[in-house]
Amino acid sequence: MADRNTIRRAVRPHALKRADVKALRERLFTAKFAVYEQTLRDLAEQLGITTPIKVSEQVRVALGVEAGNHARSIAKTFNNDLAEYAFRFGRELQEWELRMTLAAWVDNRNTQRAPIIAVTETYSAYADALMAGFMEAGLEDAEFDFGGHPELGDLPPECIICAALERKNPHPLKTVVRIGIPHPNCRQNWHPRDLPTLIAKLLDKDVQLGAHTAGIVGRPSLITRAGGRKQAAKAILSGRIPR
Repeated sequence: MADRNTIRRAVRPHALKRADVKALRERLFTAKFAVYEQTLRDLAEQLGITTPIKVSEQVRVALGVEAGNHARSIAKTFNNDLAEYAFRFGRELQEWELRMTLAAWVDNRNTQRAPIIAVTETYSAYADALMAGFMEAGLEDAEFDFGGHPELGDLPPECIICAALERKNPHPLKTVVRIGIPHPNCRQNWHPRDLPTLIAKLLDKDVQLGAHTAGIVGRPSLITRAGGRKQAAKAILSGRIPR
């Protein structure tokens, strides 16, 4: 049977260390930046904006800070869960059994969590870039549908937060910014309403996109700010979105 020191030795090779966090931060930043820039490019094409996209240093810094915070959070959660799992079952196993068990646990967790992390980590960049683009284009009166467009790839809402957001469609731009990230692993998209009218209102086709964030990047998700799923859904339906 494994004692505490044996369990610690078995955990150590799998635990994420400072170098791992740094590498993870760089991967997250690369993904966030790519999504941010591509979202602006897609919006520019929709609106007929011809000025080349230039993502500012301010936006890069904001994405980098968020990537660093999220990398540290992911590593802390992983290490805590790894240690908890090892100490829960390790005392009943021989050392070689424990090492094999932990290796399998790590592989399984990474397989399950990778898609969730990928979606979660790019959502803020996508939503922020879209709202910031409309702001910079002078279209701050734009309204958006949350999901609700299966013809564009939206799936039916799977949680009460998304159901509440879809029920309250449309949402003014400032409300979308206040909502931010509804919850981790959210897969619904925001769709501008009456895009032809918005395009007609756009007076400056040479507007520069990418100068500022909208205020979504760097903020905790709505579910975190509200204190849970039920509280977040209630806040949406009441119109009292926590900052």
